[in-house]
Amino acid sequence: MKSEIKEVSSVRSVFTLTVSKDEAQNEEDLLVKTISRDVKMPGFRKGHVPESIVRMKFAKDVKVKLDEQLYSRAMETMAKEHSPRVFSVVKADFNDKESGEKELVVTIDMKPDFELMDYRHLELDPINTDITNDEIDSALDQLRNYNADYVTVDRDAKAGDFVRLSYRGTLVDGSEISKLDGVPPILGEQKSTWEEAGAEDTPGVKAVIDSIVGMKAEENREIETTFPEDFYVKSLAGKSAKYALHVFEVREKVLPELDDKLFAKLSANTLDELRYQIQEDLKKRKHRMGRLEQREQLVRKLIASAGFDVPESAVEHERIQVLRTFFEQQIKEGISPDELEKHRSALYDDTTDLARDRAKINFILERIAIEEKITVSADEVSRMIIQEASLLRTTPDKLISEIKNDKDRVQDLQRRALFSKTLDFLIIESTKNHPDLTKGTPKESKGEISEGEVEAKPKKKYTIVKIDRSEKSKAKPLPKEKAELQ
Repeated sequence: MKSEIKEVSSVRSVFTLTVSKDEAQNEEDLLVKTISRDVKMPGFRKGHVPESIVRMKFAKDVKVKLDEQLYSRAMETMAKEHSPRVFSVVKADFNDKESGEKELVVTIDMKPDFELMDYRHLELDPINTDITNDEIDSALDQLRNYNADYVTVDRDAKAGDFVRLSYRGTLVDGSEISKLDGVPPILGEQKSTWEEAGAEDTPGVKAVIDSIVGMKAEENREIETTFPEDFYVKSLAGKSAKYALHVFEVREKVLPELDDKLFAKLSANTLDELRYQIQEDLKKRKHRMGRLEQREQLVRKLIASAGFDVPESAVEHERIQVLRTFFEQQIKEGISPDELEKHRSALYDDTTDLARDRAKINFILERIAIEEKITVSADEVSRMIIQEASLLRTTPDKLISEIKNDKDRVQDLQRRALFSKTLDFLIIESTKNHPDLTKGTPKESKGEISEGEVEAKPKKKYTIVKIDRSEKSKAKPLPKEKAELQ
């Protein structure tokens, strides 16, 4: 048996394993003997069927087994001689030569061979956690809005009122919008929904939101609108439509006074104490956002240093991850799978550069993690599962159920947890070398910040094997009326 490896490019090689005629014949004879021990055929006792008959009757099975053994040997040889750089097997071709030799040609993608930059001394922008009075005032207004009461009123709706209504849209040709492909329900028909009259930033039909200003309970109205030419739902772009509206009730938002009742509800004794709490909370938020920006800076700097090629199989893997996440998010937003499939080819092309950059940063972070002996714990993987579930708008339990038998997806989450921790390590190293990066950082916010980190530490520990369901959510429910309006 002989082997050789030829480099096609810096990240792709062809490995050839050749077995001589005599070796191949010996392997085949041993395999036939093994099969013969268990063969049962009429007229013969078990294990006594002539090998010539076994060889003829089970020729296909023998060839498959021989190819499997040859492939296994090739993998063992590559593992011994080239394993540190083998990334993936692209294809494997089996050849039976006229000389009697058996040959296996394996095309493999290799991990890029590169020198790491001086990653311990990367300079990042400092985090600014200064808080202005205007920011505190804005946050205080948000708190008052969150704790507002919604009072039913018998008058025309004003901008800022909350209105419960129904609406149904049709195109000028009579087609019902809700039955068109790829149209989310919020653009077609709603039998009972709450909308803020005159709101500027809304995912619904802007013409409907604007038109309920001036309407009162039990009033009907029909409106006309034309969607923009570049509207994100292609089946509606540039088309004119009519909407039939019916208002059920109008509620006025009444903000709470800045008094002892509100202070107590927000765990404060005075307005000054409440403003101080808001200030500290804003500092923590700015610190978290600053850390996320530093992570992005790190990624950009590391990618800029990556003067090497990446294997196409790595790019393809990242492209699949990007598209899967995008498709899952869009489907949860109401876009039909059929509509998404129509644009798969264009989306595939659009993700090429992103996928290549993701592949590069993964190889760099993997090397740094190895150099620094960075590993991840079960708790850290659990946090990554929670983040992924939040991104996909599902629960960690459901996500675990979906991926527990998907080895590639499980490994992908584990790698992401490792790479996230490696980025945190790089930020800490940068902070050590540039102390000004921590200036103004609130003491409570120091430490590792993971990408998309949730506000609180997870109360569940998620693993692929077992999920602890004993902890219940301690989130305080909204009052019934207020919950309706969320």
